[in-house]
Amino acid sequence: MDTNDTMACGSRNTTNPERAGASHALRTALLLGTALVAAAAMSSGTAQARGGKGGNGGAYGGIFYRPGLGGAGGLTGSAGNNGTTQMGSSQPGNGGGGGGGAGGFAGGAGASSTPGGAGGDGGAGGTHGQTVSTSTTITSPTTGNNGGDGTDGEAGTASPSGGGGGGGGGEGGHGVAVDAAVTITNNTDITGGTGGQGGQGGAGAGGGGQGSVGFGGGGGVGLSTSVSGVTVINTTTSTITGGNGGAGQADAAGGAGVRGAGLTIVNSGAISGGLSHSGSTRANAIEFTSGTNILELRTGSTIIGNVVAGGTSDTLV
Repeated sequence: MDTNDTMACGSRNTTNPERAGASHALRTALLLGTALVAAAAMSSGTAQARGGKGGNGGAYGGIFYRPGLGGAGGLTGSAGNNGTTQMGSSQPGNGGGGGGGAGGFAGGAGASSTPGGAGGDGGAGGTHGQTVSTSTTITSPTTGNNGGDGTDGEAGTASPSGGGGGGGGGEGGHGVAVDAAVTITNNTDITGGTGGQGGQGGAGAGGGGQGSVGFGGGGGVGLSTSVSGVTVINTTTSTITGGNGGAGQADAAGGAGVRGAGLTIVNSGAISGGLSHSGSTRANAIEFTSGTNILELRTGSTIIGNVVAGGTSDTLV
């Protein structure tokens, strides 16, 4: 291995100008090692929904009631669920919070429940910084909008009753969303939006439990594609970075730097995964979700985070 080639678990910084002379053994090792991590293939063009889950409603205060469950985050966030009874009573429990929406999509509604508190609504996913349908060179910094915050759950209204769960935060918008098989040249900084914050749980009444905090939304992807055949050229000193996760019940994940299927990426700049809300976990730098993908590393290339292969047909150049 040339002394200018360096490799660390979870990251790759390539400064060797003689990439064409790299041995087949080196390329194979990188494809099978930490630079490209095998993963289950996902269908081409299917975005991962990363809105935060709504918080569960608080305990009703008696043995007869189950708290309402929060709705799941999704492409469009799911609605929260009403509380249910365990022993035949017709009186509802409290409401779960609605799930947060994925980037550019609406959040789910919190469940309305009496006498338990209603769940908070999920935050909408942030809108994308740019949506690109033709070959273009990006020259101005572009950032996805932050995901919307989940609203707080309502307090219980009778004694005893539980509070509603907080709504989940929306996913951060993607920095650039590509929806046609075109070439994107990046001469600037592209960043995904930050995930929205989960709403607070409502207070219980007369011994009822407080609703749970909603989950934070995931960070937006730096550059995402919904079709195969896209070429991304990230030039020297340019960056593509995933957004950071939002605050909430759990440590919401950051967004990938680049995600798509059937991609060709030529990198001379930096591609980085975003950070979880706590800053303790970095998202994947590149996620090839399926198809045949090519990653070409040129002088100055820096990749911070794992590169996840979408199958056995991916190539490192």
